[in-house]
Amino acid sequence: MVLGHMFYPACLVEVGFLSNPGEAKKLASPSFQDRIARGIADAIEAFAKSPELAKLLGG
Repeated sequence: MVLGHMFYPACLVEVGFLSNPGEAKKLASPSFQDRIARGIADAIEAFAKSPELAKLLGG
């Protein structure tokens, strides 16, 4: 269990596998890294503004 004993909000994001040659090539690309980072940041921002978070926090 990777995130089992966290005392703060956390998530685990698996983007690809370096053992897969096609994925390794994408992961080495700065433009792909930027797209992945932007997607993760956008998802976090959307969750921060979501009604689900307010419910989770009791609001």
